[in-house]
Amino acid sequence: MKTITINEPINLKVVSYELDFSTLFTPREKKQKKKDIKIPNVRLPKKPYKIPSPPVIKNKQQNKDVKSLVEELLDDIYADRRDWCRNSDVTCSHGSTTAPSFSSCQSNYGEQTDAIERSYLESLQLNELHYQIEEWGNNLQSAGARLAKYLRARDRLKRQQKKLCTAFTILLRHITGDTNARFGVTPGNEGPGEGGFAEWLHAMRLVARLPAGVPQHFRRRLWLTLAERHLSSRNIDWPVAERACFKGTAQPDDAELSAQILKDLHRTGCSLFCGTEGRENQAMLRRVLLAYARWNKEVGYCQGFNMMAAIILEVMEKSESDSLKVMIYLVEAVLPEGYFADDLRGLSADMAAFRDLLRLRIPRLAHHMDYLQKISDGGGVEPPLPDVFTMQWFLTLYATWLPRESLLRIWDLILLDGNEILLLTALAIWDMLQE
Repeated sequence: MKTITINEPINLKVVSYELDFSTLFTPREKKQKKKDIKIPNVRLPKKPYKIPSPPVIKNKQQNKDVKSLVEELLDDIYADRRDWCRNSDVTCSHGSTTAPSFSSCQSNYGEQTDAIERSYLESLQLNELHYQIEEWGNNLQSAGARLAKYLRARDRLKRQQKKLCTAFTILLRHITGDTNARFGVTPGNEGPGEGGFAEWLHAMRLVARLPAGVPQHFRRRLWLTLAERHLSSRNIDWPVAERACFKGTAQPDDAELSAQILKDLHRTGCSLFCGTEGRENQAMLRRVLLAYARWNKEVGYCQGFNMMAAIILEVMEKSESDSLKVMIYLVEAVLPEGYFADDLRGLSADMAAFRDLLRLRIPRLAHHMDYLQKISDGGGVEPPLPDVFTMQWFLTLYATWLPRESLLRIWDLILLDGNEILLLTALAIWDMLQE
């Protein structure tokens, strides 16, 4: 390394000039922002669109051909509807509208529609009318092809359903040993297992007693079929009854019934009535309970109906009309008369029958309960000890006491066989709990 010795004075200007490296770098150019040019909105006045008048046909022969073609088109299109308007006998009335005025209104509407269509078609030329006929023919042909496709699919599914019903009938006979069992989806007059309602009901009872029970996706149809059968046997016009129950005028007892129903809505512990959709579902439940109270004014609303209606509404997939049908069938056709009356005479009869059944089938437990009854009240007037438990079981049909899967299977049997399933279920529960 060499040492540089400087004897002369240093010129600082020269040194600073020689060490200036600023010329080696080029300064960055500042980007200029582009100015946004605003284009003014210029609204031009819209020109009115004039509908061209129909062309004047000078040739009389061409005019005659056009009119005849228009007549032919209108006859093909509106022949069926004209016949319906002229020949139909309207027997119903709505409000102050009578049947003759309704018929005349329909006929006037048809005449006005014919006049409008006639004036439009007469304004078209002959080649345009032929094109219109061709287009309608193509649309009709495509619609017919789609309809034929859907009908073939329906027939295929029906054949497949019959095969499955036949196979299930063989399986059902093999499992139960009943050679008269025939299974069908719905009671009818055709197909395997559809030889009548009694035969269908017998097959459904056998299915409900299988280890797997009634399939979950079939339960709604089963309950609804039983309920509709009951309503049809009583010759009830359901659309009229439904309007009276859900949309009828307010009754004097509606305010009191609504207050009683609202007290029990928050006690409904079903998962359908909890969470974000709970309020909306509670409103549906309130409408179903109020509709049944309007239907059966003798019973009105009884405590425990909220739990029963909640289960029904869940199985019926939130259909209020179907839920009311099942509610009517359950209370009026399945359970004994007076089950929810003021004196609870039907419930009292069931509890007395269960006490006798308990003494016959489980005598040891019955004697033990009698002993507990004697040492607890000392010969007083307390209700029998089994009634303390079975009363709530029977009033709610075990809705608050059993798991949902077991509960629905028991309800299937109750709807099919009647209230004796209530007694047998209580007997099975006490048999498990006696030790």
